[in-house]
Amino acid sequence: MRAAALLALLGLPLRAAAAPARTVQIGIVQGSRSLTLVPQAAYVLVEPSGVRWEVAPGQEYRVLPVSAARVRFGAWRVAADSRLEPGSPSATVKVDGGRYAGSLIVRANVDGTVSLVDELPVEDYLKGVLAEEMEPDWPLESLKAQAVVARTYTYYNLDRFRSDGFDLGPDTRSQVYKGVGRESAAILKAVASTKDEVLGFDGKLLSAYYHSSCGGHTTSPSSVWGKWVESPRPLKGVKDRYCHAGPHAKWTAYFADADIMAAVTDQVLGVVSIDSLSVGKRDPAGFVEDFRVYAGGRSKISAKEFRRRLGAKELKSLKILRIVRRSRGVEFVGSGMGHGVGLCQWGARIQAEKGRGYEEILSYYFPGSVLSVVSGKSP
Repeated sequence: MRAAALLALLGLPLRAAAAPARTVQIGIVQGSRSLTLVPQAAYVLVEPSGVRWEVAPGQEYRVLPVSAARVRFGAWRVAADSRLEPGSPSATVKVDGGRYAGSLIVRANVDGTVSLVDELPVEDYLKGVLAEEMEPDWPLESLKAQAVVARTYTYYNLDRFRSDGFDLGPDTRSQVYKGVGRESAAILKAVASTKDEVLGFDGKLLSAYYHSSCGGHTTSPSSVWGKWVESPRPLKGVKDRYCHAGPHAKWTAYFADADIMAAVTDQVLGVVSIDSLSVGKRDPAGFVEDFRVYAGGRSKISAKEFRRRLGAKELKSLKILRIVRRSRGVEFVGSGMGHGVGLCQWGARIQAEKGRGYEEILSYYFPGSVLSVVSGKSP
């Protein structure tokens, strides 16, 4: 993994302790027929050959595909992979409603579309991530814990989407990132005061995760994503006595029979009607791993795939407490929201409100981990 080769943890030297990657590439737009960019300051468009074009602030530039090797940028035809370079660190570009810092790379695709990649310093990227992934007015110590986990996730997953031409996506496939400008003063302080801090374990960078609410007990990566996914000791799952507040502590979700049928038929062929649906196997933390379906016979279906089909926002978690048959549908009663691995954000908030520091919060959710710093000098 690229992250392991580029990082070293303080007191825990890794292989090849070279200076770490200080920038990250985010695929902010993929496969679009056109893009509209409005620089908010002076920029220079630099082609791979070195040819430079002065880009005027405040002017609207439309980006269109020409071929797999060239794009139209406003009135110019330029080579694909041209970079829009800022004249100052504070410069931003408006892109279809969002505002982005750093350098923007314009790419052409073989299917006649264009893509846009935002390359910016990791610390600046984290400010945008925190603005989307945690409430900006939450206690500072919970925001600091979130910053460390998000930074660890970023470095651990560098190159995850390299075959697509970037490091991380802008959505829940990675971390939600919608650009800059939404950061609160507390978010800026949380990122700055934890600068370069990451979590490690056993001499390596930890595969850190986070979610909204665990429902009382966090679970392991292998329970959620499969036995082939590494689940080191800090990620085995912990009982969370703080995760008892918030809008997801207990919830109900109703689904019509037609929705249940659609979610089941992908996994069980030939189903005409469903007689009953019940919880099958649970993992040690109480998350459902599979459901039992009775439809002219008994079948077992993947809980993860079932939730994906119904919608992760609608079926908030697989911490299902009970299933109740209703008129023309099924009601799920559950607790928590999200996959349940790693940092529980609502639990972190409650701990911070009780006066616990971010180091204590991180130790609680990642027992045995080491809080360290990225090696190399800061830029």
